[in-house]
Amino acid sequence: MKVRFVITVIIFFGTFLQGQATGQVGDVLIYKNDSLRLFTNPLEIYFELTGRRDLPDFVGCGSTACWRGYQAIWKIEDGQLFLVRIRSCHNSCGLEIKDANLVKMFGDRYVQGKVLANWYSGTLIAPYGKVIRYIHMGYGSSYEREYNVEIDSGKITKVDDFRNYIDDPNKLDRFSHYDPLFKIYKTVKRKLKWKKLPDDGRYWWEDFIVTIGPDGKIKTVENTELDSEPEYADAVFNAIKDLGPWDIIQSKGQPIEEQFRLSLEFDFLLHRIYDMDIKFAMKEQRRIKKGK
Repeated sequence: MKVRFVITVIIFFGTFLQGQATGQVGDVLIYKNDSLRLFTNPLEIYFELTGRRDLPDFVGCGSTACWRGYQAIWKIEDGQLFLVRIRSCHNSCGLEIKDANLVKMFGDRYVQGKVLANWYSGTLIAPYGKVIRYIHMGYGSSYEREYNVEIDSGKITKVDDFRNYIDDPNKLDRFSHYDPLFKIYKTVKRKLKWKKLPDDGRYWWEDFIVTIGPDGKIKTVENTELDSEPEYADAVFNAIKDLGPWDIIQSKGQPIEEQFRLSLEFDFLLHRIYDMDIKFAMKEQRRIKKGK
């Protein structure tokens, strides 16, 4: 029998990984009269190319949520990318907030209130809609939709508008990352075939990674421990293999798979299953729905 003297509960929910880093305030892209958050920072390329990080007359208020120390405002106009403003990320430091002086910074490249970003070639990622997968660090969160704007020396060469969530009324909803997890857990509790498992005494613990494939169906169930017994993964898979299909989640127009962690305690006397992390997950889901 496996014995766990100390249990430290750590939740790793696939792409829903929360770490110690703070989520970053994004730049802003003005496109089609909308102000969109950017997951890209074109000004950082300018700093790299020039070898300096001068922001003339700038008085900003930084924080761990804005490591670069500023927020740049960009605009797509006439098929080109323009820098229109550099401002502070925050205004809560008791300072007189002042924007960077773009005239001093760019000289005669500053024309009619904007600067052509001809130093930038790459892809701007501008998500919009509701968050479907939140990641607490950097720019990894996934939204319902996103623009991918391809740029060559400041000129727009292509704009893709991707759907990251395909809602099908005939499939199970998975807009919340937790809903499939709870359904998987409840189904294992209800349909597990205990007679298929080894006789391992009163208690046994196993950790699993359940993968929902790009088609929205259960793909695999894998044990994650070195001393695991394959009969457990097989039994869990057989309990949930017909569950689904779920709505499709995509990345850049292509369906992707998603993983969920189950940490199960098997009570052979009572034929009871318990997931040590589920209560935490339920609490976290309620927190997210309340917007806290």
